[in-house]
Amino acid sequence: SSFMLTATSDTNPTVSMEACEFWLTFASQTPDVISPDMSDTVQNLLPQLIPLLLKNMVYPLEKQQELMYQNEVDESDAVDRV
Repeated sequence: SSFMLTATSDTNPTVSMEACEFWLTFASQTPDVISPDMSDTVQNLLPQLIPLLLKNMVYPLEKQQELMYQNEVDESDAVDRV
């Protein structure tokens, strides 16, 4: 578990991205796949894990602009929900 925390905060973007993908995959599992020990381990890591995941969610300016543009396109194609 400490290995994955370290990987999540790695300065190499490829390593940290792969670690974040691991957490996404873990969180996507159904309860019958996750053992109580696994759940307890991750629950104990949450105070350290959540700040790392939030830190890695920060996008570079280019990606922010791309997301904003895509949002504008999506909004322009959407039917008003009034």
